[in-house]
Amino acid sequence: MIARRARLAAGLAFLLASVVAADAAEVKMLFPTDRLTQADPAQLTGRRVRLALVNCREAPSTCDEINLLNGLDGWSVNPRMTLAFSGPVKLDSITRSSAFVLPLGDDRAEPVGLSRLVWDAEGRTLYARPERVLRQGRTYALVVTSRVLDDARQPLRRVRGATHDVRLVKRLSALGLTGDDVVASAVFTTRSVTAGLEQIRTVIEAQPASPADFIQAPGGARSVFPRAALESIVFIRQIGTGGAERFAKPVPLELDLVPPADVGTIALGSFESASFLTGSRHIPRAPSSRAPAILGHERVQAVFFLPRGPMPAPGWPARHRLRSRLR
Repeated sequence: MIARRARLAAGLAFLLASVVAADAAEVKMLFPTDRLTQADPAQLTGRRVRLALVNCREAPSTCDEINLLNGLDGWSVNPRMTLAFSGPVKLDSITRSSAFVLPLGDDRAEPVGLSRLVWDAEGRTLYARPERVLRQGRTYALVVTSRVLDDARQPLRRVRGATHDVRLVKRLSALGLTGDDVVASAVFTTRSVTAGLEQIRTVIEAQPASPADFIQAPGGARSVFPRAALESIVFIRQIGTGGAERFAKPVPLELDLVPPADVGTIALGSFESASFLTGSRHIPRAPSSRAPAILGHERVQAVFFLPRGPMPAPGWPARHRLRSRLR
């Protein structure tokens, strides 16, 4: 009789637990996610965003914006994350150990907590940012565990049929968690933010060094000035071209920032540089694994500050390789 009562009690407890679990809230959607991307070997990350287009006739601006996003090789390194739930959740249960961003490519990297939380009660949606900017061109997982509680302080119910990336399961074990502790997850790839600039720099550095021209003063005079002889410098920005050129209000520059004890010469020059801009002043889209094409050349203005003292035999070191005519 006692054994029978014990079995009935255990069965009732299991039934109640099942009812509670069935009534608990669950995660309906996580963003960002690589499910909204497609494989693309031309990209450095191997992926490219693929968002569904709207009706381009009814919403042309939105269509253009989505097309721009669909050219990216991943998501933002500081993404606005979306966590949608089937019911209200306890915001005080959102902690660094209950919901976080986990790097998947580095076993030693620590989880990144969520910050700047914004709760949309009507939409039952939580918006957040990672505590720090993520690294570019890397794979991460947005993870929600059963430590997040719903409004009745019940652990969130695991999404039925949900599976987790094998890389995530491996990383969870190092945190003392298992796949059963995770109620929902979304793997996403961050875009390669600086790839285009790095490739442009490589292309420019492969070009022959451009000589700098220091004949910029009025009347074709040489625009190289000893610092000790200068009393003031005024910066006047041109803000209009065409028939009526317009200039902004003159702004005096702080010469105290370049004292004669440190700076011997100030030179105003220009040099020819490769340009990657179209006539409408934008760089055409290209896969992140390829350098943009050179579309022309433009004159670039530059200001040079030379240290006081004799110039070294190879010339003053500079970030840009220019054959200086200041000797």
